[in-house]
Amino acid sequence: MKCPASDGSPSEISRPKTRRLAISFCEDPDNIGFYFNLRFKLFHDTRVIICNSRLDNVWNIEQRETNFPFEPGTLAEVWFTFERCFFYVKLPDGNEFKFPNRLKLRSIKHMEIKGEFKFKSIRFD
Repeated sequence: MKCPASDGSPSEISRPKTRRLAISFCEDPDNIGFYFNLRFKLFHDTRVIICNSRLDNVWNIEQRETNFPFEPGTLAEVWFTFERCFFYVKLPDGNEFKFPNRLKLRSIKHMEIKGEFKFKSIRFD
């Protein structure tokens, strides 16, 4: 099952001092099914992907991905696929990982994007 936000698109990480990019796929602002956070250098984290979910404004346990094929100022294509049990992510280097659909979302009703970056394009299928 795919949702309207099933496929991500290329995003350009355009500023030399980029610290993070966060994309949330949500039911509403307090209930995030999938939080995807690229941390170039933020807090104690350097070059790591943080994934999580939030239910009733309470964060769950993080999943950390250390494969980090991103560089500030370069074009990066990331694909997101949403299914009943998992969110799947395909990174620019071709590596993939999955994150559990802990909230059992059937559709994405809200999407939030934050960070120091510029999107060149975004597409939903």
